Order: sequence, then structure tokens, then C-alpha cells
Amino acid sequence: MAFDEKSRHAGRLLFVLDILVATFVYLLAANACRIWFPQLDVDFYAHLGLAPLFVLLLAAFLLPSGIYRRLRIESLLNYVWNICRGVAGSMLMVAAVLSLLRAHFASRALLLIYVAVLPVALIAVRAGLVWWYFRKSVERGENHTKVLIIGTGDRARRLSA
Repeated sequence: MAFDEKSRHAGRLLFVLDILVATFVYLLAANACRIWFPQLDVDFYAHLGLAPLFVLLLAAFLLPSGIYRRLRIESLLNYVWNICRGVAGSMLMVAAVLSLLRAHFASRALLLIYVAVLPVALIAVRAGLVWWYFRKSVERGENHTKVLIIGTGDRARRLSA
């Protein structure tokens, strides 16, 4: 399997993981909002219906940014900026759609928890995937150069050690 093909597979895996993590963080934020702010009366099932809107808009903002093209990133600051820009843009679009639909049941506390936790979770998922990917490639012995040592005696043994 070529290196570019592996990179594309890792990018696709990262995209799917980001979508699953975004959904998990949204559901976690809804539950945290119900537990931490019981006076708000957050309807979990009404917010569950909004989860596809959150995830689709997040995917629409993150895909064009180019963070899924390859596993290696140019700089951490650039990656964090792209994640924060995608999360903020998607939340602004969600807020606009919710205000147009007059969905007053949507909790602002839930949105704030989601916006605060999601970038941290997305960055952690990428770091975990990179660590796993490169650890597995080292265990399998990939991307190593083999050297043929020609010679005998002590000099050859010293070179091979």
C-alpha cells in the first residue's frame, strides 16, 4: 500500500472519528446541562433532534479547511486555528438557523458547553490517532531502511550494533 493511500485512509478515519466525537460531545453537553443546570429544564430529546444539524454544519466547515488531507500537520497553531474557526463558524450558523426557526427550546448553556469542549476533544482525537498510527508502523517495521553490511570481523560487528 502506498504512503499516499495510507494518508488518505488515515484522513478518512480522522474525519469519521471527528464526526463521532462531535456527536458524543453534543450528547455529553446535553446531559451535563441537565445535571449542572436543573433549573433550565433542558429537553434531551428535543436537543437530540438538533444533533444532525450540529454535525452536518461542523463537517461543512471542517472539510474545506484541508485538515483531513493528510495526517501530518504543518503547525499545531494552524491546526488549532482551523478547528476553532470551524467550530465557531458552525455554531454561528446553528445559532442563525435556530433563530430563523424560532427554536426557543435550544439551550444557550448547552451551546457554550459544546463550543468549549469540542475543540479540545477534536485536537485530542487527532493526537491520539497520530500516536496510534506511528506506534503501529514502528511495531510492524514499516518505513525503515535496510542496510547491507559487507565485511567481516570486529568492524562489521561494530557497524551492525
